[in-house]
Amino acid sequence: MIFLRIFKLYLPFELFDRIKLMAKFYNLSISKMMKELLEIGYIEMLKNHNYKDND
Repeated sequence: MIFLRIFKLYLPFELFDRIKLMAKFYNLSISKMMKELLEIGYIEMLKNHNYKDND
C-alpha cells in the first residue's frame, strides 16, 4: 500500500520564488526543497521575517 501525506503551505510569492531558485540550484524538485527547508525550520524563520525592514 502507498500512503500519501498532503499538507498545504501558504507562502508569499517572493518566498516561493526563492525556494524555486534554490531547488533549481541544488537540482531538486520544489516539493523536496520545501520539505527539507521545513524540516530545518528555515521557512518558518523566513515567514516570520518582516520583509518591509529591507526597504
